[in-house]
Amino acid sequence: MYRILYKNLPINLVFSVLILSSCAQSPAFDKDVSLESLGDKAYERQDYETAETYFKQALQSDPTISAYEGLAQTYEAQNSWNKAIEIWAAISKVDGLTIEQSDHFKLKAAKNYARLGNSLDARNYLNKIKTNSLLETREGRLVDGLTSVLEGQETKAINIFQKILMQTPSDHSIKINLALTYLVFNKPDIAITLFSEMPNNQVAKLNKSIALVLNGQDEEALKIATALQGENGANKTIRYAQDLKDMPPKSRARHLFGVK
Repeated sequence: MYRILYKNLPINLVFSVLILSSCAQSPAFDKDVSLESLGDKAYERQDYETAETYFKQALQSDPTISAYEGLAQTYEAQNSWNKAIEIWAAISKVDGLTIEQSDHFKLKAAKNYARLGNSLDARNYLNKIKTNSLLETREGRLVDGLTSVLEGQETKAINIFQKILMQTPSDHSIKINLALTYLVFNKPDIAITLFSEMPNNQVAKLNKSIALVLNGQDEEALKIATALQGENGANKTIRYAQDLKDMPPKSRARHLFGVK
């Protein structure tokens, strides 16, 4: 296990300047009563505030990389992307990690930058990854795909999502990402076809109504949205879709993919 060089470092320090080092494995302890294990269990039951508290306490007494991972994942679960980035970036630089281990943490940092809509830093971290097999995983491709959408790289983004979909054709989340990419780049007719292939998926139905507005089919869009959301909700969705019409692709991408 990897440990921080100084055990008394405060938890609220700037992780990007942490001095980290490798050392011998930590001694075995009862995972049922360890603070880190309590953090894991709180995380599993989605009690993220409690999990955060336990992981911070664990880091004060036994600052291992796995505890930092737990804290970073807890921040992610609370949409605290910047806090998570600080941890992933710091532990990717730990001495003694294999290239693949370091690249794993770099990918996590890239994912969170993409979630923030920061395509520049997301791409920077993706470019630092040397483990090609990691970039070819579903997670690696998803991060690359979203980053490409945010960068305005239409062909690259579409190719990435199509490649994932070819491998897992029943993966509706990927098909939705692909359809949204077509919406970003003003191809609502293709998006409508993809959304229609998922008739029982509520997210696909709602996005289909948005695609219909962008395709000039407001009346049909309103029917679908009303069935899903009621009259008031449907009217808000239609207005939202109409606002998207005037947005350039990069701004539209941030809205459709829900990044900040």
